[in-house]
Amino acid sequence: MTPWMRSGDFVFIRRSEFAQVSAGDVIVFHRNGLLVVHRTIRRVEGSPSEKIASVLITKGDASDEMDAPVSEQEYLGRVTRIHRGRRHVDLESLTQKILGRLLARVSRLSRVVYFPLRFSKHLLFR
Repeated sequence: MTPWMRSGDFVFIRRSEFAQVSAGDVIVFHRNGLLVVHRTIRRVEGSPSEKIASVLITKGDASDEMDAPVSEQEYLGRVTRIHRGRRHVDLESLTQKILGRLLARVSRLSRVVYFPLRFSKHLLFR
């Protein structure tokens, strides 16, 4: 989730209904014995008549690929605040919500941005 979150940051999580999560929200889910903190890109609605559950599509901000869909059983809650030293970012503020939604929309382009940077770093710092 770099640059929003870094190693050593503290995140504050609030339990919320799975149905209330929307694009741009940063969520925490449990998968393969790990806690994962990623941004919700979109919600895929299920069909009650076909017994297909709704899922969330998530992705780390600096990741090239989206995660496997997150089910309601894996979902733990929404991140509301990030603390880094004496600074904090309130993800529930209007500005952060708008920025989060914008990041969710342009997230598919992160491969175009980050791949050249990673490639250059690899060439320069072998």
